[in-house]
Amino acid sequence: MKLSEAVIRAFQDTASQFGLNADKPNLTKSPYHKVESDLIVVIGLTGSKRGIFTFEYDEQLMKLIFNAMAPGMTFDMDNEIVISSLSEFSNMVAGTILRYFDQPGFNITPPTVVFGKQMRAIINSVEAFKFHFPVGSGSTVVGLSIT
Repeated sequence: MKLSEAVIRAFQDTASQFGLNADKPNLTKSPYHKVESDLIVVIGLTGSKRGIFTFEYDEQLMKLIFNAMAPGMTFDMDNEIVISSLSEFSNMVAGTILRYFDQPGFNITPPTVVFGKQMRAIINSVEAFKFHFPVGSGSTVVGLSIT
């Protein structure tokens, strides 16, 4: 399976495990791996090639994911359980991408979560592919750059 197909299928399949329907994404390219979001999960790609996955979530999707993973709990961005659940969801997607891509010699790093209002950063100075997924009333951007 191509890497782009693996990203799409992995995100949709992981979302569906939590009762979320991820529509077909819009794919864009960027000359740099930039992120602009209130919450970003960064996961490194190691092995025969190196790269970075990023997961940018809008607040509505953060709430949907958290409510699916921790029903009955109150969503609060200052709560470590909220951050942990979004980190784990992203980690599940990244692991599933590698399983579907099925190329030996790749591994992922533990996720790093960064959050704050109106953050913008360049994560990698190489071309990035961005998968813009509408999910219910929210959305996410899954970014991938390989060096």
